[in-house]
Amino acid sequence: MDKSLLELLGRIESDKELAGVFADCLNTGKHLNVTGLCAEQKVYVAMALARLNGRKAVFIEPDAARARTTAAYCAAFTDGNVSLLMPSELSLVSAEASSRDLELTRATALSELVTGGFGAAVLTAGSLLNKLEPAASFKKRIIRLKVGGEMDRDELVEALVANGYENVPQVMEKGEFSVRGDIVDIYSPSYTEPVRVSFFDTEIDQIKTFDRETQRSTGQLEETSAVPACIYSFPEDKRDDIAETILARVRDDLAKMNTATREVRRAAELLSRTATADAEKIRNGLEPSGISRWLGIILKDFDTALDYVNGKDVVFFIDEMVDIDARINSYAGEYAQRCRDSFEIGIAPTCAPSAMVNVSKLMVLLDDLNNIVTLSMFQASGNGMPGGVTHTVSGFPADNYSGHTDELAALIKGNQSSTNGHRVYLVAHHGRRYEQLKERLADAECFTEIIDAPLPAGFTYPQLHMTVLGEQELYGAEVKRQEKKKSANKINFFSEIAPGDYVVHDKHGVGRYDGLINMKVGDIRKDYLKLTYAKGETLYILPENLDSLQKYVGPGEKEPKLSRLGGDEWKKTVSRAREAIKKVAYDLLKIYAARSVNKGFACAPDEEQQKAFEDKFPYVETDDQIRAVREIKADMESEKPMDRLLCGDVGVGKTEVAFRAIFKAVMNGRQAILLAPTTLLAQQHYENFLSRAKDFPVNVC
Repeated sequence: MDKSLLELLGRIESDKELAGVFADCLNTGKHLNVTGLCAEQKVYVAMALARLNGRKAVFIEPDAARARTTAAYCAAFTDGNVSLLMPSELSLVSAEASSRDLELTRATALSELVTGGFGAAVLTAGSLLNKLEPAASFKKRIIRLKVGGEMDRDELVEALVANGYENVPQVMEKGEFSVRGDIVDIYSPSYTEPVRVSFFDTEIDQIKTFDRETQRSTGQLEETSAVPACIYSFPEDKRDDIAETILARVRDDLAKMNTATREVRRAAELLSRTATADAEKIRNGLEPSGISRWLGIILKDFDTALDYVNGKDVVFFIDEMVDIDARINSYAGEYAQRCRDSFEIGIAPTCAPSAMVNVSKLMVLLDDLNNIVTLSMFQASGNGMPGGVTHTVSGFPADNYSGHTDELAALIKGNQSSTNGHRVYLVAHHGRRYEQLKERLADAECFTEIIDAPLPAGFTYPQLHMTVLGEQELYGAEVKRQEKKKSANKINFFSEIAPGDYVVHDKHGVGRYDGLINMKVGDIRKDYLKLTYAKGETLYILPENLDSLQKYVGPGEKEPKLSRLGGDEWKKTVSRAREAIKKVAYDLLKIYAARSVNKGFACAPDEEQQKAFEDKFPYVETDDQIRAVREIKADMESEKPMDRLLCGDVGVGKTEVAFRAIFKAVMNGRQAILLAPTTLLAQQHYENFLSRAKDFPVNVC
């Protein structure tokens, strides 16, 4: 770690009162409630206190947005990895294909927590309610490989399958592996590159990293590990017992159902089929997509995320206890409601709610920890741990010097010549803007160190006589990196909106974005987003609250009606929309429940004519085309009513996939219709299919 950054963290000792009370509480096992902190200051205080006592900081945040923000601040104060644990979706729906991204990131985070392989960790409040297999069992599932070590290749393959890895012809995504002779390729969820393990008999001969696109080696390793690619495992000797437990529970549920009405009979039939299918998957060592519905009865012994962390090595910092309490209760209540709705239509058993830890029990678990510190901006009832020692620390956000190099230079020069002991630290990640800032300061004859660390925003800490300026104060507000996947309407970058655009604020409704302004409130100068509402009313929000805005999307080109600030007009609008969405969702669940009970037409497997038709395709299929065709054919050959939407950009090969599905339907005695949005496109598809099908017994019109 940078020497200057270590000095910055070490200055916490100068706040002797805080350092003293923290050490006393840690030694006696008392809770500590620290209040008076500004949001930008919290992570610094926590990381510095934990480091001062030879421990790591583990943060508990109310929601995903706050967790990501805290993780970004943590990255500035540690050289180690920042583990981020999100809550499970607790899906109750059976899905043939679904994204594994969340499961893989959760498995990676849990692996880092249980091994201590992190510099700091951030847990969302909801993740604490998720029941997990015992930490010791999960830790044993981490596969460790070392050059020269003894391991049978087949034994490794079995372990990978048991840990949720998918066997594929060529590794491309995390959670996959492939086998070719004495070589096993593995893409662990915790690594940025896959590894290639070569065996010589039962000895590991080589371990190399490789590029998944070119398949060429990029480096040599002496050892590596493959973390689990699934959260839960089903040991072979327990699979039959688990399956029977599921079936027995459903038999009890069915016996208590009054099947006098058609709807209840359908629900009972669907529940029976779901249990049978899930039990069969578990017997085969596979995790059902709706595993949450059975966790309450198959996890006889369970741990929470708190148990995955070695308490002797960390300090838990709870950010705004009142918000944590509200979010936990909301998360639990929402899941309980989903369980009730799902039972009524037959997709979840009565044991589904017990997949979640009881909220009261979780609070007891937190209270039993002897290394808890709560962080809050304001002291209020319920915003801390009961019976804890309360200590007040002052702090406020730093002034913004973006675009004000002369003022920044004057501040630094004054600090350098001052004898009052107040220090100013500049902290920003090295890059283009970093170099430009140094050049501008040099032009102003100001020469100072800029600590190379990605601190989003800074603060002033009066007790330590110091001001820390982060990237927001030095460069201006900017979100540096875009999430891989995001909501279509969420605003993540300032470049996504322009003055005059209409936006929707979570609490205040539809407004007009009128630009980013820099203004002084009290003694603090910061950037604000200006939003204009009905009757010219104005709302200013800080850039870090950008995630509270969404782009306005409405029908046609008509300008929307601006909401009024204050009052309950927007709340009523949201409430009506929420009720309408619930009704649509419930109706959809009923429809899909009914569809899953009915039988559809099953096509026969491919014959020679199908293969001959596909061979006439004049290009090489992409991997995505091959996968889409395979999955669609599987749907067509199943008695389950087909329900699939194929999406893709222009030119990626959707039409060929549709042609093959159409031909298969016709070869099975069915008619097929292709709809196109324009006459020109319809004519083009007609001519292309007519050319492809001219040598086959197919009428095209």
